Amino acid sequence: MVYKKKKIHLVTTKTPHRISFAGGGSDIPYYYKKFGGSFINCTIDKFVYVTVKRHHEIFNENFRIMYSKTEHANKLFEIKNDITRTCLKILKIKEPILICTYSDLHEGSGLGSSSSFAVGLLNALYAFKGAKVSKKKLAKMACKIEIDILKKNCGIQDQYSVAIGGLNKFDVNKKGIVKFRKVNIKEKNLKKLFKYFILVWSKKKRKVDNILKSYDKKNLKNIKLLKDNVSYIEKILINKKINLIKIGKFLSDSWILKKKISNKISNNKLDFIYKKIIKIGAIGGKLSGAGGGGFFFFIMSKIINFNKIQKSSKTSIMKVGYYPYGSKVINKIYYE
Repeated sequence: MVYKKKKIHLVTTKTPHRISFAGGGSDIPYYYKKFGGSFINCTIDKFVYVTVKRHHEIFNENFRIMYSKTEHANKLFEIKNDITRTCLKILKIKEPILICTYSDLHEGSGLGSSSSFAVGLLNALYAFKGAKVSKKKLAKMACKIEIDILKKNCGIQDQYSVAIGGLNKFDVNKKGIVKFRKVNIKEKNLKKLFKYFILVWSKKKRKVDNILKSYDKKNLKNIKLLKDNVSYIEKILINKKINLIKIGKFLSDSWILKKKISNKISNNKLDFIYKKIIKIGAIGGKLSGAGGGGFFFFIMSKIINFNKIQKSSKTSIMKVGYYPYGSKVINKIYYE
C-alpha cells in the first residue's frame, strides 16, 4: 500500500527577543565591510509567535495577514507588510494563506522585534512547505530580506541571535562571513546575572532606520571602541565568580560611548529615566538596540521591590529570564 504524504494545515513558531551586551554598531554592513565586526548577545524569555495556516477558498481573499493591523489581499504585491510580502515571494508561496503574528513586547522595543518576526515567519513558511532549514540559513535569509532586498538600515546581529539562541559571541569578517560560539559562562553565574537584571520601558517606540541613518559614518572610532570591548566583557562573563559591579559599570561606560555616535541615540527624557533608575539602585545599564527609545536594561545592586520602583520611576519595569534556544516550530497540524 502506498501512503500519500500528508499536507500541513497549520504551523506555529516561537522566536525569542534578544539583548546585546557588547559590540553593537559593528554588525552594520558599512562598518564590518571595512573593519570586521564582533558582538555578544543573548536571547531572553520574551517571544514573537507566528502562525501560518492554509486559507480556505470560501474566503474572499487569497492572503490574510494579521499583526497590529489586518490585511486582506488577493495579489502578493498588494500586501503592505514588507517582510511578509518578501518572505512569501522568496519561498514562492502561491496558495491561499493566513498569517497571524503576536508578540510579548512592543515593536520598536530595541530587542530585535523586526528580526524575530522575519526569522519566525521564515521558519514557519519553510515548515509549512515541508522543508528543513538550518538555523544559520534562517539568519542569512532574514539578513538578505531586511538588508539586501528591503534596504533597511539595520545590522545582522539580531537575525543571528534569535535564529541560533543562547548567549553567544559572533565575529563577522569583511566579506560578511559569520562565525559564532557559545560564551562559556557557568550556569550558576548566568542565573545570578538574570536574578539582578531588569528591563525598563522608556514608553517610546522608535524606528531603527531613522536612528541608524543618523550615525556619523565619518567618525567610526566609537564603534571600534564598542567592538574592542567585546573581549573584555566576555572575560568577565566567563570568570569563575561573576562580578555584577564590573558588568554594571561596563554597561554604563558602553552607554556613554554609544551616545557619542549620534545625537539621536538619547535625549533629555531618556537621560532622566536612566538617572532615575541609577538613583533607585542600579549598578549600571544601557539602552538596548540602536537607541532613541525602546527598553533600557539594568543590573541592579539588589533584588528590587517592583511596586516601589514602578511607583518611584513612573515607568514599566519587567523581569526577564535567560532563554537558551533560537526560533523553533512549536506546533504542526496536518490534514486528516
